[in-house]
Amino acid sequence: MAYDNKFKKRTVEYHLEGNNTRKTAKAFDISPSTLNMWLKEYREYGDSAVKPKPANNTMLTEGALLTYFEENDISKIYCNRHERRVL
Repeated sequence: MAYDNKFKKRTVEYHLEGNNTRKTAKAFDISPSTLNMWLKEYREYGDSAVKPKPANNTMLTEGALLTYFEENDISKIYCNRHERRVL
């Protein structure tokens, strides 16, 4: 299931307010593993980790893709995940 950015961000914020993983997952009707994945990404990459990503079926032009990467710091996230230097 795809979750929108506002939902992900609110879920992470709720957890960071002091609610444990089980309570947060139950409150937002998601699995604890999904929450843990969002929390890991948030800890590693901050707010850019919970920004919306393009749908899998969306065709983007090269220019639109580059703009999306720049606006969402994707190159930084990709390089950090794969331990590559950002150009």
